[in-house]
Amino acid sequence: MRSPVVLVDTREHAEEVIRHIKESGCGVVKTKLEVGDYVAGRFVFERKSVNDFINSIIDGRLFDQAMRLREVDLKPAIVVEGDLWRELKHRKISPNAVLGAQLVLHSMDIGVVYTEDKTQTGVLLCLAAKRETKGGIKTPSVKKKTDIKTLQIALLASLPGIGPRRAEELLKKYGTPLNALLNYKSWEIDEKRHVIIKRVLETPYGASPSLDDFIESNAARRPPSASPAAPPEGRGLLEEGDGLGRLSSSSTRHRPPQAADDSSRTDPDPTRQSQSNG
Repeated sequence: MRSPVVLVDTREHAEEVIRHIKESGCGVVKTKLEVGDYVAGRFVFERKSVNDFINSIIDGRLFDQAMRLREVDLKPAIVVEGDLWRELKHRKISPNAVLGAQLVLHSMDIGVVYTEDKTQTGVLLCLAAKRETKGGIKTPSVKKKTDIKTLQIALLASLPGIGPRRAEELLKKYGTPLNALLNYKSWEIDEKRHVIIKRVLETPYGASPSLDDFIESNAARRPPSASPAAPPEGRGLLEEGDGLGRLSSSSTRHRPPQAADDSSRTDPDPTRQSQSNG
């Protein structure tokens, strides 16, 4: 009986993985694959170390590679090799961002498989090949049709604190990813997410290496609320230095007393006035 075969991309340099594929009872054929690093049975696998997996989330390569995996007529999966959660303790990236990325992959029908090391990766690939021993090995061919809807969701979901569900809600409200991004200040999200997304969208490339540092410094710089200062004693809202102040000052404080004008006065008693004339 012919042994199951695993196809290995010629650009994949992992001799230890290949050795463990063979030791697990599978043959290996090196060929140039359009997408992915390995084809085993009905699966196409992209292999990533935990360090590369985290970096691809940060720079966005993960979702581009995921879309390419979905364009083939095989079941796509990503193999994450190593201790992801231990590695996260030494990286400036929120675990929530990693969990969110995995949810995006799940929504795209892309499996994520974790292995401890290259030995387990080789065993996994051979197991996948053994599950599908009938019909021979199928080299992946790229589909012509691309699911734009899924790509649009993945684009918005990659922003911090958004995720697939909220991304779909934004697309339903604004119609297109571009329109949603242009109106991001109107998104119904909390203030902290608004600040972070503003930082991501408006910061020049390479100007800030860490969102965590930005959040901490932004909180430290926020000034306490202050009440407006009261005007100095003896001065009103109008300053004496402006025209209105001078007008107000001269009309109230520098008005000279008016002298009495006897000639202009008339006695209300006409009898007394006639006696005076007589």
